[in-house]
Amino acid sequence: MNESFDGVFNILKNYLDNLYAFFSGRYTPNVRPDDSYYNDLKAYTLLSHAAIEDFFEDIAKRVLVESIKQWINENKLNDTILSSIKFIQSKQLNEVLISLLRFKIENKKKEKGNFYVQFKSLLDEIENGYKKKLDDNNGIRPEKLEKLFEAVGLDISDDPRLRTSLVLLADARGDFAHKKKPDNSILKYANFEDMKNRVDDVLEICRKVIDQINT
Repeated sequence: MNESFDGVFNILKNYLDNLYAFFSGRYTPNVRPDDSYYNDLKAYTLLSHAAIEDFFEDIAKRVLVESIKQWINENKLNDTILSSIKFIQSKQLNEVLISLLRFKIENKKKEKGNFYVQFKSLLDEIENGYKKKLDDNNGIRPEKLEKLFEAVGLDISDDPRLRTSLVLLADARGDFAHKKKPDNSILKYANFEDMKNRVDDVLEICRKVIDQINT
């Protein structure tokens, strides 16, 4: 399982590196920005943001799906499933079920009683509800990611520098997506090197998420 998560991260990193090389490679250092430069920087920013957002959502979904598979196939009940029960409001989620969830279920495959049926139905409800939440997500601001990850037992880095870059990349995406020309709010991102530094910081957050999964 760990190798597949590492692979998703490596695909993202290679994609972001190629984006930067493609768009920034058209310009010499210290070039005077013009409309063409602005449009290429805009494209690099929007595409980077979209790829990172997809990564976070994909990883969160994979973690939940893999955890459910582990319970079904290997009788493993982990923190992801226990965290995810907080995500839904279910009529099935009564005190008895909560108590049972605190323990690994021995000989699960031999169990034919109501608990197995109830729990499997609950997991289906959790998975479907969480996928809908991911579909409704919009953005990579820390508060948005924290809500997504809390449901699957993950968190994002609390490093102030990395979190600041996450916010700045989200702000840049908003400015570029909704404004035709740069203004004072966007001038702080008006060169490829600065924007790549933001993207690299956010990529470090992505790496830390993978490290959490691998431990």
